Amino acid sequence: MPKKDEGKQEKFLTGHLDYLKGSIYPDTSEIRDIKDLYVDLFHENLRYARESMDNWKEDMFPYKEGVFQNGHYTRMYKVPFIENLKIYTGYITGKTENDVYLTKPEFEHCFIEMSGTGLQGYRDYSIAENPDFHLVSRLLSDYDFKPTRVDACIDDFFQHFSLETVAKLVEKGYYGGSIRSNPEIIRSQNGGLTIYLGSRQSELMIRMYNKLAERQNKLFDYYSKEYAKYVMSKDFEQGYINYSEEYREELEAYFYESSNDEKFNLMVQVDKLDGHFRTGVPVDILNLKTWQRYELQLKTEYALNFLKQMIGLEEVRDLDTGFEKEYENVAEIVLDYLKTRFKVLKTRDRKGNRVTQEQLKNNAHKNRLEVWKPWEKFVSNASCIDTSIPVKEPSDFESSMFWKIRQYGETEQIYNWLKARGIAPKFFEADTDIELSTKGKEKAFKYIKRLGLPSEVENKHIRDLFGLDIEIDD
Repeated sequence: MPKKDEGKQEKFLTGHLDYLKGSIYPDTSEIRDIKDLYVDLFHENLRYARESMDNWKEDMFPYKEGVFQNGHYTRMYKVPFIENLKIYTGYITGKTENDVYLTKPEFEHCFIEMSGTGLQGYRDYSIAENPDFHLVSRLLSDYDFKPTRVDACIDDFFQHFSLETVAKLVEKGYYGGSIRSNPEIIRSQNGGLTIYLGSRQSELMIRMYNKLAERQNKLFDYYSKEYAKYVMSKDFEQGYINYSEEYREELEAYFYESSNDEKFNLMVQVDKLDGHFRTGVPVDILNLKTWQRYELQLKTEYALNFLKQMIGLEEVRDLDTGFEKEYENVAEIVLDYLKTRFKVLKTRDRKGNRVTQEQLKNNAHKNRLEVWKPWEKFVSNASCIDTSIPVKEPSDFESSMFWKIRQYGETEQIYNWLKARGIAPKFFEADTDIELSTKGKEKAFKYIKRLGLPSEVENKHIRDLFGLDIEIDD
């Protein structure tokens, strides 16, 4: 997560895919089972270690039987190492007279669903230079991917402008573009703000929101209640029975009114922190000053066109020069969509005369307005996109070790395993070796990939981690 350095660091943006789902059509001559599919599509670095994976326990690929994805599939798999990646198989073609589902061969027609954390998990493990682009290329070229929904976003950690200012301009009608439905603006407690452009049922919807407030509100709502329960339980242990509704509300209010540092200390009282809070939100979230997100939600044909634009299968021409464009990252494409489909307008025309809300009802008056300068600069300046910054939320294995030096359980086991191989963070001493669980291997793998080791050294550690006795392809 980038850190703000006033006057010294450019105010850059990062972008990435944040949600993806749709149908895939594996080559059944190559893809025999869930392990084949998983390794081929998501773990190319282990592709040539397929035989070793036969020794993996079956519970590494747990599944549920049922009816999923609007009644189209009969089985849902969860896979190791990548959280929130789901694979659905058993495509339903009909029913027998006895209500037994008729399905295609299990891996002939599948469905994948990857949330933001699932896609980040893929990035953590990927050996590709640009994981998002690589995944899309594989999906379209090798799996005939038919997306039903794709979300792509830009994260702004430096507040190029206030979303509240944009919201006020939009509420008064100072906006234009090709979005047909009226904007929807939703405000919530503690700074929460979301601007919806386009219908939620449409093929394209733009969402701009205060991501920091969303995450912190979720965190604080949970821990204000946990703190109240913790204090009252301590009271009860000491013989004080204070279970009144008023007392509980007072405790929750005290939590909310505390500074972020004070909140963190209160959370420590009720939780065992290891880099993430019990909600899954990283502890570093309390150190951020601002986090605004600009997100596209695309469906069906819009989603497919977006993915094709990413990898150059769909021609895109620059509106100013007419030259064909090639994109290097997701943020550039999102900016282009924002630039061509929506604009925030000034409140005065070129002569300096204020255009009233009543006059805005007349398109002739609205057409006289130029684009609001901060918005114009934001959507036009692709140079502010920094692809060198890892697109991930704060915290990792190192920060979990930092926040809880007196670690226990599996995190200590992971550390011990890494320490025995000379690649562990140097926070405390350990000298034991241990067999890691699937989850432990996942965390250790993420850490190894981030070290930037020479490929032969990295592959040695990965082979050791997974118990492989064959070479891993670079």
